[in-house]
Amino acid sequence: MAGVNLVFSYSKLTSLDENKRYFRGVPRDANYGVMGRYAFSSGGLKGAYASASWKRSGSFAGDATNTFFLPAYDIIDGFDGYERNRWGLQLNVYNLADTDAPISTVSDQLVVRAMKMHARVSFRYKF
Repeated sequence: MAGVNLVFSYSKLTSLDENKRYFRGVPRDANYGVMGRYAFSSGGLKGAYASASWKRSGSFAGDATNTFFLPAYDIIDGFDGYERNRWGLQLNVYNLADTDAPISTVSDQLVVRAMKMHARVSFRYKF
């Protein structure tokens, strides 16, 4: 189908140290995602595009001794834009579902959570 791009990803790592413990921050479950983009190629919307992505990150050890694990989480992002000749304008919206998930850790006392839903506008010009 013209104008449609789909990207699928999947990974599953087995990453253990010499004591059979999982490395901190390396998911022990599968990670997968999908990103889709539709670009309008004719009519009044020619040059515009709409996209969305979904990423699933598996659970992972929160510390080097595996005393706790952070749960799996999902993040959904979207971006829309318009390109014409040498310039482009794009709006990215991150964490559309406003997921409140722990995504990283230093210790059981310091856990980093996903950023709340936020947006970015960018302008491009090709020289």
